Amino acid sequence: MSFTITTPECQVDIRVDNSEGFKASVMIPHRGRSRLNIRNLITCALVVAAVASVLAVPGFASAKVGGTFDWHVGDLAFLNGPDNATADNGDYVLLVGTGTFNAATKAADGGGTFEHHHADGSLFAVGTWTASGVISFVSYGTSAGLPPTFFGGKLALRVAATPAGEGAPTFPGAMTVYCLIGSPPSGFEEGVRLNVYDLINFNTPSEGGATLFVSTS
Repeated sequence: MSFTITTPECQVDIRVDNSEGFKASVMIPHRGRSRLNIRNLITCALVVAAVASVLAVPGFASAKVGGTFDWHVGDLAFLNGPDNATADNGDYVLLVGTGTFNAATKAADGGGTFEHHHADGSLFAVGTWTASGVISFVSYGTSAGLPPTFFGGKLALRVAATPAGEGAPTFPGAMTVYCLIGSPPSGFEEGVRLNVYDLINFNTPSEGGATLFVSTS
């Protein structure tokens, strides 16, 4: 977050920018450079503090953060999983999994299970998937009334999926996990997307996703 204060002849212009591009601007009139007295300066300082405190409210900021987290995809009892996502051809995948990640170092581990169904509901494949690293993470912050360690955000993981069966190949891909706690941008659905590279992209999360990030440090 950065603060900029400029003092043109007839006003004090205070701007606050955070790392996600949020900007606030406050202008306080005064009588020229020579008349910016102690009262004006105190007023400026109070305005800066007020704007900064709004940006710091849990659940408001959407900046990227460091630290370690547990990630959950439909595995906790209260999440009512599994999660599922649908491809353009109507096929869908059911996903359950959990693990940890470090937003600063991009390390990640864990994994879970999947079921790939055709559009008519018939089962096509089952297997396991593992997470091997973080592509990106953006925190949406926390929400009042929930434990302070419960975070929302958008997490993109490097994953590999392996169907059940002896000698089955492993397919690389990317999984994006959305949890809408805090202050997420509009237009997102809670849940997951799974892109199995060069094979199929389950790019539409189902309604009522079951995901969570829990801060551990």
